[in-house]
Amino acid sequence: MKIRIRDLRTSKKITQTSLALAIGCSQNVISKIELEYSVPDADILCKIADYFHTSVDYLLYRTDQRYSLAPESSSFNSRITEYMFKLQSLTPKEIESIFIIIDGLLDNEIKR
Repeated sequence: MKIRIRDLRTSKKITQTSLALAIGCSQNVISKIELEYSVPDADILCKIADYFHTSVDYLLYRTDQRYSLAPESSSFNSRITEYMFKLQSLTPKEIESIFIIIDGLLDNEIKR
């Protein structure tokens, strides 16, 4: 778990202190988690997962699917499915461009 949390944090170029402030704990808590000196309680684990738009299962290595989908309606599901099929018709370079845009949007959301 420590590697996933550290990797998520460093990929967003944020410090332990910034993450701690964002989720409402101390930098010491984040440090102990990343060093595997302690295991986060369920509340902290959920806050970390929410902050990084991922699942607790991803943090716990129960899945390798990094991003979680939290559909608000069945129309959301059908639209996501539609775009998944559309992505398959794009070139790898075009798909990577879309992922860069999505990552940028998520980065901006975190900074708000």
